[in-house]
Amino acid sequence: MLCRLLIPRLPAADLPTLRLLGARGTSLPPPEDGAEAWLCQAFGVARQTDWPAAPYSLLGEGVDPGNGYWLHADPVHLRLMRNYMILFGGPELTVSADEAQAWCATLERHFSDDGLRFVAPHPLRWYLRLAEGPGPATHPLAAVLGREIRPWLPQGTRWLKLLNEIQMLLHADPRNTLREEQGLAPVNSVWLWGGGKLQGQPTPPCTAVYADHPLARGLATAAHIPAHPLPASAATCLAEAGGDLLIVADGPTAEELENNWLVPLKNALAKGQLERLAIIVPGQRQIEVSRLDLWKFWRGG
Repeated sequence: MLCRLLIPRLPAADLPTLRLLGARGTSLPPPEDGAEAWLCQAFGVARQTDWPAAPYSLLGEGVDPGNGYWLHADPVHLRLMRNYMILFGGPELTVSADEAQAWCATLERHFSDDGLRFVAPHPLRWYLRLAEGPGPATHPLAAVLGREIRPWLPQGTRWLKLLNEIQMLLHADPRNTLREEQGLAPVNSVWLWGGGKLQGQPTPPCTAVYADHPLARGLATAAHIPAHPLPASAATCLAEAGGDLLIVADGPTAEELENNWLVPLKNALAKGQLERLAIIVPGQRQIEVSRLDLWKFWRGG
């Protein structure tokens, strides 16, 4: 049995078990295009203008994307730094469900004549359906966080005009005034990325997925394999395993990642419960380890 452990964001801390597995196993070139690209490729989903993360993520959120062309339109805060803008977003940007629904309703009313639809199944994950595709070439939000936005903006007058209108609407919204009074960063833009449409049925690389990551769950749903919520530890996944597994550990602390995921998976490999373990950290490393590799003590770790 093969278990793939995808870690979209590796905590900045020493992880002894990851160090040991890296020393004993085989290091492969890490995927460079992010977790979304790796997931699409793993399920045999072809790149469109972008890797089509948005429609499959929306499916993973429990919303049917139909035949539409969807983009992620995640809420962000743009901070002016002299003559350029830095983008902030993700979990550090606190947004309530009520705020998200109200802002999406405001945007949808304004752009109704353009046939645009905005939905927010999660306060930090908004989606935009275009009247027709294709959309622009974009960059994932994770690649732009904390950076100056100009090199990463979608190209084309249409998309820059759309973003400018969205920014003006959000800037004028009284909810942002209230947020600033409360010491919260205003939500003054959205970040468009991951556009596309659903394709044919994906080819699953496993028999079950354990993830809270919406894209992983959506791809599993489209491929007609079980998509389980991410449990507290790998022990649950291993106890239920009936074949190859894909686990997406998105968000655990360094201590949780070490004790609840890496150590149990290493122990399962040592006991023969797993035949192989693959660990994928996009942009940083990719490791494949067999049971026999664990006995290569001369490699240290």
